[in-house]
Amino acid sequence: MRRVLLIILLHLSLFFIVFAYHAQADDEEWYVNDFGTFVVAAVSGEVVHGDKLRFFIKKEDCSKVSMMFSFSTSLKKDEIKELQDKKLPIRINDWDTIRGARVVYVHPFGFMNIVMMQTPGYHEIKEFIGALNAMYTFEKMFSIQLVKQPHYDPEDHFDILRNHWKLDRLVENIEKAQKFLPQEVQDAINTFLKQFEIMVEYGLTEIPREYGANLIRTLSKYPEYRILAEELLNTMTRGDIYDI
Repeated sequence: MRRVLLIILLHLSLFFIVFAYHAQADDEEWYVNDFGTFVVAAVSGEVVHGDKLRFFIKKEDCSKVSMMFSFSTSLKKDEIKELQDKKLPIRINDWDTIRGARVVYVHPFGFMNIVMMQTPGYHEIKEFIGALNAMYTFEKMFSIQLVKQPHYDPEDHFDILRNHWKLDRLVENIEKAQKFLPQEVQDAINTFLKQFEIMVEYGLTEIPREYGANLIRTLSKYPEYRILAEELLNTMTRGDIYDI
């Protein structure tokens, strides 16, 4: 009986892991998604809904963040690829300071192109998000405008030059992104749970040990899950569920 209870406890623990750390936003404005080596928190635009403001966080270092945004355009569909890798002048809110954003990707989409731009560098997430949130709280807006300069006129390529985004839930969604469960961890957990279902369905006495070992090994790759891996290993070995 003790063995069965420990297996059930392990199963329930993994169940809560999946739903506690699977950080999807619960509204239409924000989403948090896994993109390989990055986790991205994004919010839809208020002028052009499909043009999102995106915050990229590296999985290998979730203390740094980079900001990207996109502008869609139906102008000069073939020529706009010339903007690739060029730095375009932008203005944040109504500030006098003109900044630069590099075009990192031009993506054809039907009769339009989506031009993805990145502000310079990666930043310490606590300072950057804290400053951005404080600015938004004070000014009650966050907008980016493509601006005309002597060397470039954005009206040559873009039909909409300004977009703005709601950042009321910025901090909340960045925290979700930092806790996002990596895909291989999700896969290892789901595979283990599937084996649990098979064990129950066919009246088996244990889950094949390779699935438990793979789960422990996968969790151990990530510093934030190592304590959890140790606890699960102790649960598996205690009560002779596994001898690993």
